[in-house]
Amino acid sequence: MNNDNTKPWYLSKTLWVNIVAFMALIIQGATGDFVISPEEQAAVIVFINLILRAVTGKELTLRKN
Repeated sequence: MNNDNTKPWYLSKTLWVNIVAFMALIIQGATGDFVISPEEQAAVIVFINLILRAVTGKELTLRKN
């Protein structure tokens, strides 16, 4: 799939936001420090994902173009 409507997976802002959020959750769980509640964390991630999904114009591809 080599067309203008795809991009490599590693250029996905949504993917990277979710990876960072997951890492933050793991670190908070390991240290026992919760700056904000899990419910608030989930709400923030959902909101960010909705925004990123709204501005996404390309599909992801796992193949190298």
